[in-house]
Amino acid sequence: MASFRSLMTDTIKIGGSDLSGKRFVTYDGLYPTAGGDAWGVLLFDSEANSQDATVILFGAAPVDVGEGGLSAGDYVASDASGKAVTATTGDHILGRVKRAYSTGDVATVYLFAHPTA
Repeated sequence: MASFRSLMTDTIKIGGSDLSGKRFVTYDGLYPTAGGDAWGVLLFDSEANSQDATVILFGAAPVDVGEGGLSAGDYVASDASGKAVTATTGDHILGRVKRAYSTGDVATVYLFAHPTA
């Protein structure tokens, strides 16, 4: 089970589509583009145009794992669905994992500032 130790949270308004919790989201309340920057991790499922959706900005956040899984020590980026994937050159690095996870798992991602790979 993924842990969650938030050091900083914020609230955002969700954009025009329902979003699943445990996914990366932008400041505008949307999923980021693949490899794009994110504001943080949406904690709970949220309906379109809802207010005050909780987003984890820094700390350990639970994030759904995308295709390909993650290896221990991987730097993490977002796919177009907000799921955690291994960062590649040019991706915004959103965090890092300490252990391996398979596609469909919920990873504990340690979030930090977002440089590019």
